[in-house]
Amino acid sequence: MRLDASDIDPHDSKPVHIRLDLISRTGGSGLWWVAQQFEDGTRKPEGMFTEFDAARALATELAASLGIPIIEKDFAS
Repeated sequence: MRLDASDIDPHDSKPVHIRLDLISRTGGSGLWWVAQQFEDGTRKPEGMFTEFDAARALATELAASLGIPIIEKDFAS
């Protein structure tokens, strides 16, 4: 599900990468979080998904449009 975070002000900070994080895992499914990470350490949420392919597609789209890399992490282990 794409999140509406248009009201989050990054305080003129530049995005440095897109976060693609696995934040929860139950059985064979997981919960993926996609967010912009700014140079000051703040984040702007962009989406939360139960399917990796949908999360990866959004992360790829955002990274391409902003010209920044994707950093993928597994916090559910």
